[in-house]
Amino acid sequence: MMKRDHTVKLIEAIQTGNCQLLKDVCQSDFSEINRDLCTGQTPLGMAIRLKKEHIVEDLLELGADVCVATRVHPVNPYLFSDNEMEKVLPLDLALHSNHLGITSKIFEKLQDDAISRSTILKLLRFAIKEMAHDLMSKLLSRYGSVTTPSHLRELLKISVLQKDTKMVELLAVTGVDVNGESNGVMPLVYAANNGDIKMCLCLMELGALIDASRLCSLKVYQTPLQCAIDANLEKAVSTLLLLGSDPNGVLQQDVISHTGQVLLSAGSPVLHLAVIKRNPNILTLLVDAGALWTATDARGNSTFHVACERASGDTSIVQKLLEMHRNPNADRVLSADAINFQNNLGQTPLMLAIEAREVEVVQSLLHAGASVKACDSQNKTVLHAAVKVDSEELTLRLLRAGCGVDGGAPSQYPYSPLHLAINNNNWTLVDILLEYGADINLLTSSNQNALHLSIRAQSEELVSFFLKKGLSVNAVTERQVTPLMLSVKQCNTHLCGMLIDAGSNLNITDDNNDTALDLSVYAGCERNTHLLIVNGADMHCGNKGWMSLNKLNDCTVKLLITAGARISLNELYLLEKEHKVIRDSELYDWLLVKLIKPHSLQDLCRKTIRNMLMAAARGISVRQHIDRLQLPTSLVQYLMFDMVDCYD
Repeated sequence: MMKRDHTVKLIEAIQTGNCQLLKDVCQSDFSEINRDLCTGQTPLGMAIRLKKEHIVEDLLELGADVCVATRVHPVNPYLFSDNEMEKVLPLDLALHSNHLGITSKIFEKLQDDAISRSTILKLLRFAIKEMAHDLMSKLLSRYGSVTTPSHLRELLKISVLQKDTKMVELLAVTGVDVNGESNGVMPLVYAANNGDIKMCLCLMELGALIDASRLCSLKVYQTPLQCAIDANLEKAVSTLLLLGSDPNGVLQQDVISHTGQVLLSAGSPVLHLAVIKRNPNILTLLVDAGALWTATDARGNSTFHVACERASGDTSIVQKLLEMHRNPNADRVLSADAINFQNNLGQTPLMLAIEAREVEVVQSLLHAGASVKACDSQNKTVLHAAVKVDSEELTLRLLRAGCGVDGGAPSQYPYSPLHLAINNNNWTLVDILLEYGADINLLTSSNQNALHLSIRAQSEELVSFFLKKGLSVNAVTERQVTPLMLSVKQCNTHLCGMLIDAGSNLNITDDNNDTALDLSVYAGCERNTHLLIVNGADMHCGNKGWMSLNKLNDCTVKLLITAGARISLNELYLLEKEHKVIRDSELYDWLLVKLIKPHSLQDLCRKTIRNMLMAAARGISVRQHIDRLQLPTSLVQYLMFDMVDCYD
């Protein structure tokens, strides 16, 4: 009964905050101070839960053990349920209560080995949040060495965002890197984005740098300005420019997309970073601060180039640049040739926009006066670019804007726009170009005409069209190749037939003295070979390439011989000597039968001797086989005069 009365009085003292009653109860029965009360909590746990700081202080003075856990609800320490109660250490409960005074008092009573690493991190965050400089100072002095740099950088970020300069100074003294990033952003950038000049100056005094060269010496390859642009923090950009950041600075390393693509290479101006981030406001801030649009990257691309190439359907940046371009009275005067500036390859922004299929950007540039007459270093025009990407819409827009349909003046580039359209097998583009007056008689640098290119594209529709337009079916390239030869090389029998019907000369030879028939034989296409022979190809014209007979299809060779191709026995024997692999073939015997004259005893005997040699190859002695014939030795020697190397 006495013990129960003590417990009731102890609970009453804690709940009412009666320090004197607490001392009286504890002094009369000291064992009560760490014992569970009827609620399942220790007196210290109850005092913490009720946030009775003076009671907590008295309990600690009276000897309450800070290492004895108290029972609380796992989610809400102010909720009680007998089935869900868990034991929690006083320090964790104090941290949950967010009471600085109670937390500090309990922390001071704990030994270093009594606090887990996770609890240390909770204490550090709590001290930062509560701006408890004294507590933070004690924590850093006791546990600074066990805290990772990433955790310290996170604490520095929170202090900067809370505008707590004293806490920042405390952290800097312990060696926190004031140039290090937290979540990819530097402390100075967080401060600048808050518009906190005082914090920015504090960080700079503590070693935060804005100069790229000095940052590189610390192996930091991103300036605060670049960091702010990359994070699209407009206010931070404005503040950093005010603090003296260089608007014409360059990137110290490549900018890589999440897919691994290099968006910007090292050495690109920071202005280009604002462009690929598609932030017109940051772009304006940089230009107002003196950033030069003419600054180029390693490829010679200006700001306009990057904006056009990386628009990805968003024209806001291009529109902003054009707005600046149309405002000659502004401080940021742009050259009249801004939109026609050429990169290292001679490409204008319009060309890059066309290659990227940015239709709206192209239209904006044309409306702003972008030149449709410009040529790149290969003398390709904007029309070449549009046709190359197979864009009918862009091709029409450029032609309506006055672009030369044949690519302007004769140039070093081997193809006209019409040639490219044919190569792409795009009949619609061909039709558009011809409608605007494209010259179908133009030749490529290798003297190929539109018919040659149509055959290369294997387009029967285009071949038929250009034949009807009167293009020469026997036109030759600089290597004397006719359209028929090209179709034969491609083993395209239908095209071959179309050209023959159109009057192709079957016996023209190329610079290798090969006719269409030769090329058909080399390609191993029996149908084309038969087609050419049937249509009168001269069997004795050109280079028939008999030295490659062993590589040909047997049926093709038989077709040629039957059609009248000439080959002598001497050539066959020479072929046998050069290519011994055909000796055992059925084709060889077929050729012998076709070529040997009926009354040639020598040839018949030679065939017999050869059969014996073949038998010898199967294991029968040549000498024994010949001896059985009882032939005179002189006759055997005569018959084998050129086969000594085969005779054992």
